[in-house]
Amino acid sequence: MLLLLQVPQVPQLLLVPQLPQVPLLILMSLMLLVQQCSSWKLLKRLKKLQGLKRLEAPKGKFPTTLTFLTTLTLAPTPLTQFNLSNLWRQNLILASFLLLTMNKFYGTGVAIVTPFAADGQVDFEGLKKLINYLIDGGIDYLVSLGTTGESATLSKDEKKKVFEFTAEIVNKRVPLIAGIGGNNTYEIVESVKNFAIDGYDAILSVSPYYNKPTQEGIYQHYKAIAENASLPIILYNVPGRTGSNITAETTVRLANDFKNIIAIKEASGNFDQFNQIMRDKPADFMLISGDDPVTLPMMALGAVGVISVVGNALPRQFSNMVRLCAKGDYQAAQKAHYQFIEFTRLMFVDGNPGGVKTALKYLGICEDYLRLPLVPVSAKTAEKIIEETKKITR
Repeated sequence: MLLLLQVPQVPQLLLVPQLPQVPLLILMSLMLLVQQCSSWKLLKRLKKLQGLKRLEAPKGKFPTTLTFLTTLTLAPTPLTQFNLSNLWRQNLILASFLLLTMNKFYGTGVAIVTPFAADGQVDFEGLKKLINYLIDGGIDYLVSLGTTGESATLSKDEKKKVFEFTAEIVNKRVPLIAGIGGNNTYEIVESVKNFAIDGYDAILSVSPYYNKPTQEGIYQHYKAIAENASLPIILYNVPGRTGSNITAETTVRLANDFKNIIAIKEASGNFDQFNQIMRDKPADFMLISGDDPVTLPMMALGAVGVISVVGNALPRQFSNMVRLCAKGDYQAAQKAHYQFIEFTRLMFVDGNPGGVKTALKYLGICEDYLRLPLVPVSAKTAEKIIEETKKITR
């Protein structure tokens, strides 16, 4: 019997010989189980499984579709029995399953803006409206309090309230990532260690800014975080904001040394660096675009998706483009990609997240207030943003 699996972002078919007789329903259930667990949790769970009576789904809602399963072909052998211990002995089968475990961070993630009221306080009603707008728009996961969420201008107490409120409103409808990063390693380690808000699936941590650490300093910073985190870590490289770059060598070193470092959000714009990461990374480590205008070419290289700014305003349109890329339909994706070029450029002309908040105000989702030192975009830029928003959403 031969199992053929073709996984998005994995170019070759996985051939697994001598598969036990497996009911297709149980096989699919196992794949759902895999999607819900990180690889190390899956290992622990599978080691405990002795038979079908002990096969339990993890807490939370199963996805409604097997989006990660592109092709499944089984030889015409009667499907009558299933033995989990036999499956456990098949290392190749286990490896095939592990390739699917990080699927929850494939596709379009959105770095949520933090809406503010006229008095400068967090607008929680606006945040609720935005979260529902994004989920209804078909995004795949959300990031709370990334740099786009103006986290640098929120107090510790405000951050806690935003994290809790976001998790409450999301209610596990989509995976959720918490942005916890900075240039004080001790403080970040303490924050990560004490982060116990239910509903979050990973932590996005920007590299240290301003103090310009060496590559060894960056490595030691993330090492300290990884050794104290109870959630998987996604690195965030954005040299334009931090003043330093996480090189491909450092990224791959961290990916190899710490299995709970599962991905990097790459916003360096350096395609030579992207190429090196894709060539040298572990098979289950993910490259995620951190830059909307280069999402399509990055996915062509093997990136699994994007953590987007534009997606705040255009969740359905941008998600559709990313899904076309994931399917390998780049001809169709290019049409959408070119449609976004001017809109995306305008998002950053007068700074982020001022641009996307202008679009959100026009769409009636939330106001465009920001906290100093950020200010709203100019009247000229706002006019152009509204014009482009009309073109794309009509």
